Amino acid sequence: MKKIVIILILIIANLCGHAQIDNANLRANWVFLIPEKVEWSSKTVDLYRVGVYGEDPKELPYLQELAKTKMIKEKPVIIVHCPKLKNIKEIDILFVEEKENENMELIYPKIKGEAILLITYKCANSQFIMINLLLAGIKKQFEVNSANLSQEGITIDDKLMAMGGTKIDLQGLFEKKVAELVIKEKELSEKEILLNEIQNELDIQKNENARQKNENARQKNENELQKAENERQRTEVLQQKETELTLEKARATELFKELEIQKTVLYRNQLELKLKENELRTKQTEIEEKDSTLMQHRIELDKKIAKIREREIKINEQTSQIETQQFIIWGTIIFVAVLLISAVLILRGYRINKRINNELHKKNNEINKQKEEIELKSFQLSEANVELEKLSIVAAKTQNAIAILDRTGKFEWINHGFTILYGYTYQLLINELDNNIINVSKNDNIADIIHRCVNNKENITYETINTKRNGENIWVQTTLTPIVDSENNVIKIIAIDAEITKLKEQEREIRQKNEELNQQKDELYEQKEQIELKNKLINSSIQYAQTIQNSILPSISKITKDFDAFILFRPKDIVSGDFYWYTKMSQTEFYVAAVDCTGHGVPGAFMSLIGSRILNNLVAERNLKEPKIILEMLNKSIVEALNQEQSTNNDGMDICFCKIIKQENKQFQITFTGAKRPLYYYQKEQNIIDILKADRKSIGGVRKKNELEFTNQTIILNKEDIIYLSTDGFIDQNTTNRRRFGSEKFVELLNNIKQYNMTEQKLKMETEFDHFRKDEDQRDDITVFAIKFI
Repeated sequence: MKKIVIILILIIANLCGHAQIDNANLRANWVFLIPEKVEWSSKTVDLYRVGVYGEDPKELPYLQELAKTKMIKEKPVIIVHCPKLKNIKEIDILFVEEKENENMELIYPKIKGEAILLITYKCANSQFIMINLLLAGIKKQFEVNSANLSQEGITIDDKLMAMGGTKIDLQGLFEKKVAELVIKEKELSEKEILLNEIQNELDIQKNENARQKNENARQKNENELQKAENERQRTEVLQQKETELTLEKARATELFKELEIQKTVLYRNQLELKLKENELRTKQTEIEEKDSTLMQHRIELDKKIAKIREREIKINEQTSQIETQQFIIWGTIIFVAVLLISAVLILRGYRINKRINNELHKKNNEINKQKEEIELKSFQLSEANVELEKLSIVAAKTQNAIAILDRTGKFEWINHGFTILYGYTYQLLINELDNNIINVSKNDNIADIIHRCVNNKENITYETINTKRNGENIWVQTTLTPIVDSENNVIKIIAIDAEITKLKEQEREIRQKNEELNQQKDELYEQKEQIELKNKLINSSIQYAQTIQNSILPSISKITKDFDAFILFRPKDIVSGDFYWYTKMSQTEFYVAAVDCTGHGVPGAFMSLIGSRILNNLVAERNLKEPKIILEMLNKSIVEALNQEQSTNNDGMDICFCKIIKQENKQFQITFTGAKRPLYYYQKEQNIIDILKADRKSIGGVRKKNELEFTNQTIILNKEDIIYLSTDGFIDQNTTNRRRFGSEKFVELLNNIKQYNMTEQKLKMETEFDHFRKDEDQRDDITVFAIKFI
């Protein structure tokens, strides 16, 4: 395509008739361009010799200049000046200048049958032409004599024929091209449809893979972050709750222990107090009965005294009445009698009062003693009440809801925390709900839980959704603790409710996150299976690619027919960017190479296939002999194959290349050319490993204009001598502490193994390599190709 564009540029330039373009220069360019579209069936050309016939042809200097920079069919060109007929010999192409057209009757017979391509300029005699340049217009740049070309075994490309053939040639060419175009259009249409489908599938798959990869990475990061955050939050919440619950349980346990002790003491004191109170009530009843009897006696006595006083008053009245009559006699008698009676009555009253006072004193002593006992019990009860008040303060200060239940579950007391948590006071709880926790709790198993707590005398913890007085539902964790008496019978139950709504919400969120994570895990697992399937397919393709790559590598059995040899070949991945190459041209001529392509794995393998194919073409097909020319042509072919002059691609390869000539004196001539890879060789006579250094440039990539060319280096070796061709994989291998094996150690290794046979050398080299790298991954593809002359 590039050459066609150049041809069109030359045509347009010729039509435009710019003064600065020299027609001789234009004709010289045509002489280089036309052979590109011409094929010789009767001979193979390695070096094109172009003869220019004429005394002083104008085209000669231009052709000589072009030969310095351009090639024909990728082969070098030599320009030969033929001023006379006798000078026309051993050429492939002959250009006749315009002034010599009159001598065509002599020139044509001279070249007839020699398979020489004849190019003339404006020759009028068409029977003596093959390709006659006209350069007169865009439709007719030259004319072609197909018959003369066929007689010489020369064929011309259809595109070139279309520019200069006869009408008959063009008609046949046209019909042929029409038929070919119909077939090509059909094939192209089908291929285009298939290619579009494949491209669409590839684009879809590529986009899906990219999207999936990004999504997987994003999901993985989010999952890891979320999982870490969830775990952190859960750990913090659980630790906080566990700490709070532990402290609360510890405080509650201590409280319950103290409360149990105090309750037990209080219960005993209350029993004793009740017994004392009953005894006191009995005694008070007896005292009250005795007091009542005594009061009756006092009333009777007062009545009697009142009667006596009434009688005295009556006697006094009677005495006053008869005072005058019996004043002297009876006054004395009455006074004595009154005194006697009063004395008797006073004595009798005194005795009665004394007896009553004695009984009252005894009763008062008993009452005082009982009062002291009651006061002592009251003091003890007061102290117990103080302790209970302290415990009540503790229970009131806690944020948890605490309730004291009897053994059947009836509420006896609730703390302030219960009211804060649920909104119920004790009276509201009893009046609006029930007095028994079995009817209040929303737990369906509460009756069994109470029964288990009482019968088994064990602490029980359970979780329930309870409803507050305002209708709000909350999660609570309830701990039931049985309180037993001295006979180990459950008499009370302490219920402590701790709100765990936030914890439950967090657990729900964690559960939800876990479900999402599980879902994402399932999705990732499914994606993993898809990726594994794709990887399996890719690996199968790569395994097949390995089979293809192995097919291009020469077998060791083929090499050992001519030499003793070993090949250490270790790809870093399944397929390799390294390859080794061997070609036998004759019984005495051999070519070998160790090549390190850019990259490894699949990209490197592609480069190795390209490199191997080009080497085969240059040596086996085009029969190039010189190692430096082979590398130059390899470089040019890589640049063209990868279109590196127009693209940013700069891939290439390093190579150690040798030509081996087996001489009659049983010596071996080694011609070495290296692109950044040296040649190591062992001469048994000197008993040392020596090195031929490589040129400091690679194959492929766009070079600088002044860069030096490759060079040949030649040495003579004998039987038992060895050459080692290698890539840089062995030398660049590093240990876990990033220490390279290095060139010096590699030479030292070769010196240590050179006396062994080739099989042992390979084994020792592999052992040394594995021992050096240990657990470190292989860094690059490795190739060591050793040949021992026998």
